[in-house]
Order: sequence, then C-alpha cells, then structure tokens
Amino acid sequence: MTFEAKTLVPLPCDPEAAHATFEDAASGSITLFEAPPEYALTEGLALAFSDLDRQPLWLRLGPEDSDPATFLLSLVTAARRLHRDAGQATLKLMKEQPGPVFGWPPLYTQLARDLRACLAPQGALVLEDIHHAADGSPTLSLAGRYLLPGLAEAGPCILVSHRKPQAAAFDHCPRRSASELRLSASAVRRTLEKWAPELTTQARNRAMWLVGGRAALLAGLRELASTADPGLEPLLKHVASRDELAARTAEVLLTGAGREAMHALGLAAQIDYAHPAMTSAIAGETQLPPGPWLQHLEDGWVRVRPCWKRPLRVVLGDRAMPGRDALHQLAEWLLDTGACEKAVVLYLEIGDHDCAARAIAVRPACSWTSASG
Repeated sequence: MTFEAKTLVPLPCDPEAAHATFEDAASGSITLFEAPPEYALTEGLALAFSDLDRQPLWLRLGPEDSDPATFLLSLVTAARRLHRDAGQATLKLMKEQPGPVFGWPPLYTQLARDLRACLAPQGALVLEDIHHAADGSPTLSLAGRYLLPGLAEAGPCILVSHRKPQAAAFDHCPRRSASELRLSASAVRRTLEKWAPELTTQARNRAMWLVGGRAALLAGLRELASTADPGLEPLLKHVASRDELAARTAEVLLTGAGREAMHALGLAAQIDYAHPAMTSAIAGETQLPPGPWLQHLEDGWVRVRPCWKRPLRVVLGDRAMPGRDALHQLAEWLLDTGACEKAVVLYLEIGDHDCAARAIAVRPACSWTSASG
C-alpha cells in the first residue's frame, strides 16, 4: 500500500509561497518546474489551485517510484483521495497483463483514461519530486509518452523536479526555471521591512544578497525576525554564505528545544514526513519544533522540506538523529499503517533484511513491487 503522506496536498498557508508563475501554471496545460527546492514552496501552487476552485490530484514521488508498477499504484492511491473507485480498470489490467510480461505502455495508457474522470472538469495533476525516479528507470519516459498525452485537455498537469529530467519525453514540455521562481528584490525588501523594520540599510541589503530570491530562506529570516531574539543584525553580519545562513537560522530557532523534540525532528527528517500519531508512537508525547523546515499537509501530516534537511542534520548532530532501535520501531509503525513500501526501505537501510523479507511476504503490494522491477 502506498505511503499516505505522498498523496497529500500542501496547505496554502505560507505568505512567501504565492507566485505569479504558479498562478499561470494552475490555469495552463502541462508545465515543468525545474528548480532547486529552496525556490519553490509548493503550497503556493496549492494556493493557486484553491483560488481557481480546482481540486488537485497530488503525488510526491519517492525513489521507490522508479519502479513503473509502484508509480502506477502510487498514482491510483492519490486518485482515490478524489474518487473512491479511481483506477479500477488499471488495477484489473495490471493483474491480467502485468507490465513486466506484457509491457508497460497499455497500463500507462489505461491509467490516463481512468484519471480523466478524476481531473475533469475542475481537477489538476501534480507530480512533485519527479527527479526521484532514477535516470535508468522507464517510469518518467512512460509517464511522458503515454500518461500525460492521455490527459491532454483534462486539466493542468504540473511536474516539479529539482533538476533536469533525463527522459527525452519531457524535452518539448514548457519549462519554468529557478530564475522565473526567484523572488524579486523588491518583494524580499518588502518582507524584510515588514518583519524586521529595525534592520539598518546595510543589514537589509546583506540579507537580500544572502536570500538571493529563495523563498525558503526568506521564510527562515521571517521566522527569525518574529522571535524575541534581537540578534538578527549581528547574525547577518557574521554569516558568510547561504548554507551558513540556513544552519544558523536552524540553530537559533531550535534554541531551547528539548531533547525529545529534537529527537522527534530527527526522526521526521529520516523519512521526510511526520504525523502526531507517528511521533507519539515512537518519541512519546512530544511536539515537533516548529520552523520553516516544516511544510504542512492535509490530515495533520507535515513534510520536512528538502532544502532544510542538511542544515537540520548539522544542527541536530548525531545524538539527535534516530538510532537503529528507533528506526526499527518506525518501520514497524509504517508497516502497521499500511505503508509497506516505506517500511521495507527503512528495514533495508538499517540492515534488517529478515524483517524486510517478512514484510514483502505478507503484503501483496510489496510483493507486486518486488516482482515488477
């Protein structure tokens, strides 16, 4: 069964996320966003859809979606958040004519037919983090050649990648780059003037240079400015790079966070997502430390933004990162909640091949995935 968090839509709540480029894409056809993650806060895309009364079908790919069958199952799961019986014909065809034997094009073509009913008339499709599909995988080529053409005119289709996809099927897709997502100097200045009016002109100019139009870094500075700590100007003076700015931002905002909270954040960073039920089961009754590193999703889930994972690891250090026992407990929780694919990956990461094999043996979805590669 697909990990639920992959299919959840971001909550449109961050003021730095809104962008005219997202608005254009939300009312267009097919658009590929190709930019590092610090430029694209995708809740801005969710906000654009909300303003147009569109209900997006959303899927964030993981490395497991390099497998073309897993990707199909992931997308069917995402579609079923909109329509309970979505993808029935595709699943039936997967059982009768599995892709490894009969070929993948008919399955991707059939899924396009199934999804048209989910998208029309006020839907949209978002495939985020498509770079996770490995270069040697056929998933992206199949999606580009058979899935997206079959969804033409059904609604906007948005692809988000942190780097250029290697699939030739996307070569002619309209692209929006980091330069088009970069916040203007005037927009950054207005935010700084609103949240940190005490900054000198020199400090504000340095902040603008360090941020460089990156929405994620600007959100971090906004949260720094909203704390009671008056040391924003000295911090700006002494950091020498954007990486150092992100690390110092995380360090300051995590000052005072307890050991349990830091451990919970380390656990979330390990699998990219967190939910209160998960945190409670593994780390006890503690709260995740809030900060610009969390993207809020539907149903109470949060996602650790990719661009903040490295700074968080620097600040948390090895002591706050989960050990083998905690990761094994997390894998068990994932398995119990149906996220077989995620649990198996975690078991393999900690070297517990016996538990991974047992999980695959008792979960049909995992068995399908392992057999289809």
